[in-house]
Amino acid sequence: MQALKRWWTAFEDKHTTAAQFIVFFILSNGITVLQLVLMPAFKAAFAHTSLVDTAFQFLPVGVSNGHTVFLFDYPAGSMPMGGGGETVADVVTMIINAAISFWVFFPIFKVIFKQEATPEDAQASAAQ
Repeated sequence: MQALKRWWTAFEDKHTTAAQFIVFFILSNGITVLQLVLMPAFKAAFAHTSLVDTAFQFLPVGVSNGHTVFLFDYPAGSMPMGGGGETVADVVTMIINAAISFWVFFPIFKVIFKQEATPEDAQASAAQ
């Protein structure tokens, strides 16, 4: 384990941006995998509660054919029996979300968390 840590430290010193990219990539994908695991678990847990029979309608945005249209409009009752199609849609959506988030946020984080060289860093690079 120590050899791996030494290798990573040397890699990080030589290729700072690449190391940050790898860490961000692993974290982003780890969060996506966590979402993939939690979504069916939460669905199964909530399926046995009275929440299934509760409609969730929030933020009315207009009227269509005499019926109020809501931004969030989830009728009462269980989800349609088509679990495979729903799962595929959830997975594809999360992958798209992860990809967009990754490519948008990595450059932003590079700017936000820009590291300023310390006097010790300047001395170390001058010595080399």
